[in-house]
Amino acid sequence: MIPMDPPEPSITIDPSADLSGLAGTSLFYPCSGSDLLTPMALFAGKVATLRFVDRGYFRPGHQDTRHFGLDHPVAEARPIIPPAHEWSVLKKCHEELDSKDDEDDEEDYDPWRRYRGIASLTETYHHNPSGREFRLIRSNDDARRAFDGLNDPLGVFFYRGDSLGEGGSGILWNDARLMERVLGKLVNGGLLVTDGSNSGEGSHRSFSQHAPLLSAHAVRTAKQAGEKIGYSFTDFVGRRLTCIGYAGQRYGATLIWQVVRM
Repeated sequence: MIPMDPPEPSITIDPSADLSGLAGTSLFYPCSGSDLLTPMALFAGKVATLRFVDRGYFRPGHQDTRHFGLDHPVAEARPIIPPAHEWSVLKKCHEELDSKDDEDDEEDYDPWRRYRGIASLTETYHHNPSGREFRLIRSNDDARRAFDGLNDPLGVFFYRGDSLGEGGSGILWNDARLMERVLGKLVNGGLLVTDGSNSGEGSHRSFSQHAPLLSAHAVRTAKQAGEKIGYSFTDFVGRRLTCIGYAGQRYGATLIWQVVRM
């Protein structure tokens, strides 16, 4: 298995928060790189599937993944060590897709066939004391295409530590239009976990004024983040966003927001 640094010990979710709506859903983390253990520590067993998408997975020598062994070809990839060693790997399987040589006609556009070397690895983990299971899927597909093609109910959207510069994805997930797609896909009571990375220039009329800016620019320590738990606001379409936890530091504190449609 791949040994990695354990998550920050102060990560927390308000124990009074109702997370029952996450059962059977998936966590989606675009541009995730090596940031795997904190989402696993927080949500393994609460959701059915954790999906991590990053162009650097399974691509030998890639700058974003080579230091953690996450660049190994998919057939040689090793499982991740979960934060709690009570988890064991039941099985793993992988898939590789190649594009055809000629360009598809625009009308017949099939994005899976336009990109060479797309690979995914699915691992099934078992929690020995409780019998719970979850799947962990790593893919090097384009993050936007993977998000649009997500068929599972989306229970958690996790996104942080990304940039517009070298090594970053350049995708403005916290910008108004793309974030609206994310919030629209979340199940009622689902979670948005972000440090506000790549907020962009757009205004969400509510969201960009509260969540990403509050997290990335105003909250710098675990203590400050803890003081924000319980803070809430209603966005312009009537969704109530309540801060229910803290998931560690990246560009600022990573806050956990529960999204409830009123």
